[in-house]
Amino acid sequence: MAALGAMAYTMAGRQLKRNTLRQLDALAETKKQDLEKVIRGWEDRVNLIASRTQLRLSLRDYNRTRSRAQRDRIRRILVDARHSVQAVQLLTVYDVNRRPVASTASEAASELADLEETRLPSHGELMSYEGVSFATEDRLQVSYVAPLILEGGWIGMLHAVLSAQELIDVTQNFTGLGDTGETLIVLPAAAGSARILHPLRHRPDERLGRISVERPDDPVARAMQGEEGVFSAGLVDYRESGSGRPLASCPGSAGAWSSSSMRPRRESRSPSSVVS
Repeated sequence: MAALGAMAYTMAGRQLKRNTLRQLDALAETKKQDLEKVIRGWEDRVNLIASRTQLRLSLRDYNRTRSRAQRDRIRRILVDARHSVQAVQLLTVYDVNRRPVASTASEAASELADLEETRLPSHGELMSYEGVSFATEDRLQVSYVAPLILEGGWIGMLHAVLSAQELIDVTQNFTGLGDTGETLIVLPAAAGSARILHPLRHRPDERLGRISVERPDDPVARAMQGEEGVFSAGLVDYRESGSGRPLASCPGSAGAWSSSSMRPRRESRSPSSVVS
């Protein structure tokens, strides 16, 4: 009877662990889908602005005439778009020679000089993600460049900067993560490091900045490499260790982003899982 009870206890423990891992995988996949939904929303908004017929017609005319009137018209279109499209922070149009024409940041042509330094991709027919930055210490933003095409010809580019608050909102939704679990979204930084892009659940007032991910088995490092799976090695509960390194679980990547859904071992008594 004792042996039978021990075997039943062991089997029950294994089943509990499998159920917990499945739950963590499902949570991680949900976070991945939430992240991809946010990214698609940003891309749709930029495409919506770039597809404005009057914007492209005005830029075509400007390319031909260099008219001040066309430049002013382009700026009015951009200002209208900035106020009517959610999350848009800054819009700038570049002409066929990749020089700035108009921007919501400035009215005078002379003030566009600083925008000459904006690094733009070689022109193509596809929108490109340009990066993430902090407008202020706690205000995250992302930028995209979209081609402006008219009658099958490339006539310039639209550079758009959007608020990334929706990204932060994804990490602050703790549904299914209990009282201690959390999601991390990280971005590769210098070699052997990553930057967490949002406040931590248990240290909301702490600016974590860069974290070291030098070990190849670190779940955050594996997430940035696009790996998906369930991992237990390399986990550190930052609430207990005071090391400033968050506990991560199962990795993967969505575009240029990586996310991790995780639970401390003392809560789930199982490996965390990292997805993207």
